[in-house]
Amino acid sequence: YHSLVLGRLGIPVVTVSPEVVHQPQEHDGSVTGIETLGLAPNGESMQALRLPHGNGSVVADMQLLEYDSKKRREKVKSTLVMRTHVEVFNELYDADKYETLVLMLHAFHSHAKILGMILNKMLSHEHRNDLASLARLGGVGILLEALASNRAYDPALMALGMTVVGRMSLFDDNREALSKYSGVQTVLSTLQDYINSPNVVQWGVYTLLNLVQPECSRARENVTALASFSGLRTLLTVMSKFPEERHLVRWGALAVGYIVEDNKTNFDLAVEANVCTVVFEAFKRHAAQDEFVAYGLVFALAKLVQHDAFFAATDYFARAGIVPLLGKLFEEQRQCQEPSVLVRAAVATESILVAWPAAAEDAVANDFEARLSAVALARMTEAPLHAVIYRVMGHLGVDDPVARHPHLQVEGR
Repeated sequence: YHSLVLGRLGIPVVTVSPEVVHQPQEHDGSVTGIETLGLAPNGESMQALRLPHGNGSVVADMQLLEYDSKKRREKVKSTLVMRTHVEVFNELYDADKYETLVLMLHAFHSHAKILGMILNKMLSHEHRNDLASLARLGGVGILLEALASNRAYDPALMALGMTVVGRMSLFDDNREALSKYSGVQTVLSTLQDYINSPNVVQWGVYTLLNLVQPECSRARENVTALASFSGLRTLLTVMSKFPEERHLVRWGALAVGYIVEDNKTNFDLAVEANVCTVVFEAFKRHAAQDEFVAYGLVFALAKLVQHDAFFAATDYFARAGIVPLLGKLFEEQRQCQEPSVLVRAAVATESILVAWPAAAEDAVANDFEARLSAVALARMTEAPLHAVIYRVMGHLGVDDPVARHPHLQVEGR
């Protein structure tokens, strides 16, 4: 182990202390019970205990596990030593060597108790800067395998595992490895199995977002994989299921925007999965009051109406009343910390006005000219925002926006 050469663990590990090994019915399932087996050398049956070992189990003679007898303990010393998961972890873990956690992950990825301790330690403050090296140390593939092999058993363990995956997906090398080892499929399967667990779902959505952003070198193939495995429907389902989870709604909306961007096939899949209703309902709930969530929602909205060949999304949003909601956003968020919220909202407004001229009546009725003028005045240094506002005012029928609003900073005007 300390030579960094991986090998098969040769001793059974239990999750209880040796003093209670003779009471398997009180354990948590790691000791699976006493059996009567015909395994003795003379052909007679013997009492045996089945213990977990790797992906299978080993059978130990109950007579060798009588720890109350000093004589038996001396006999066991040279044959079989029972270790608890805490003892094993503490002996093998080296706080100064992050790679010990990765080696333990390889050795114990099927042992839920030790795996939980490994994941907890990976998320600890002392290793906050070490997650970036997970791919270099060969830990990404085995982490995904651990999630897949334990997915059916423990929601708390899955929440830990998805948190590790989400945080390490911030780093380029890890994203590359996740893409290479079918990370999209593994994360989606986990989301679908734990659709009612917000902790699992939140970090799963965050991972998918990091894998489809342009910063990921394999974003295009990840988008294809996500669309192929019902990823859009899964994302929209969790956004609907947890409408008050701010991080989840923001990350889900951003992921949807990247997936449908410049991709007519994915756009059609999203419309079939009811994307317009999900985004509109989230917009009503969050956009004007919560800048953090609005950042993702206006991005998704802009992408949905920007390349809408058949105007299915634009038609829905215009008829549902998105224009008054955008007007409220401009009113409430003009002093927001992130100006791209306003830029994207203005871009979405322009796309809606171009594709659906009747929406201009709603915009005029909601005093868009005055509200956009106030936004421009509050954001005097944001030239891109001023340019979009200038164009939107033109679609509203304002002949010379700069003459009526001299504070507009438009190049060439």
